[in-house]
Amino acid sequence: MLNVLKTKVTRIGVLDALNNLPALKELRHEDIVDALYHSERNSLDVPIIEYSLSTITILYDSSIYMGSLSKAVALCPSLTQVEIKAPESFKDDYLLELLELKHLRRLQISAILTNNLSFNEGVASLFRHTFIGNSLESIALSHFREVQIGLITECCPNLRYLELHRNVLCCFKEPLNEEYLPEVERSMKTPPKPPSKLEILNLNSCDCCGNLVFLLSSPALMYITLSNCIGLTDHMFQKIAKVNVFPHLRYLEVNLNSRLTKVGIDTLMKKSNPLKAIKLRGCTKVTENDLEVWQQLICKENWNLSITKEEP
Repeated sequence: MLNVLKTKVTRIGVLDALNNLPALKELRHEDIVDALYHSERNSLDVPIIEYSLSTITILYDSSIYMGSLSKAVALCPSLTQVEIKAPESFKDDYLLELLELKHLRRLQISAILTNNLSFNEGVASLFRHTFIGNSLESIALSHFREVQIGLITECCPNLRYLELHRNVLCCFKEPLNEEYLPEVERSMKTPPKPPSKLEILNLNSCDCCGNLVFLLSSPALMYITLSNCIGLTDHMFQKIAKVNVFPHLRYLEVNLNSRLTKVGIDTLMKKSNPLKAIKLRGCTKVTENDLEVWQQLICKENWNLSITKEEP
């Protein structure tokens, strides 16, 4: 990896590096896409020679415009990871220029600076293409006005990592909990299935209890981080425990929660659970006495488990 971010290296220098380092997998520069767009290899007079880049990063101050990303992608068929911190001008249509990628594994998008990028018209349109949805194993989305969790899990069956950070609204294509459906429709709705391969879940500001129950019911979960999720309660954990015994869970972190108590955490304290660490930060309903009780249980059962509590 060659990192020349925030340096005086120009587009010409970026192209020199790419042309003289044929095995280079990642080159971090604000205008990597612009450099690829202006590469002589995009000229009709020059035989197409592909670059070995496996990762492309677009930053908030990157030069990006219609057609530039598609030309960059055409020169880098081995791309498996795309990180987009969307500039203000970034639009939904730009995402569709990634459709030529046949091996995209990891996609990270932050929409914090733009109102031109949406989930429904941009991200969802990308996921709905079968070869993109099937190939994706890692998705991180932040600062979108709306994210449809059901569509992500439906279109991306091989998803192993999911991060949703400070999106205004997380919802399903249809109501998740059947209690919200008219009685006549309940028998007609097939409940969505939790992602079967999801191993790492990182949620920040996901408030809907139904969404939390759905994602935390994933049987393959190994690492869970839940921050500022007011829907996370004792009752929710007890509900999940009826459908998921967390047979692979090793790490749980809960940050900034004023509703979860010892009762909820106790649903995870089982001999059959392979938990190695529980980290609680800013969980005001968990007391020092609770920690002492847990430590006594850990010693009694001879578990290799660490439980810590920190102030925010």
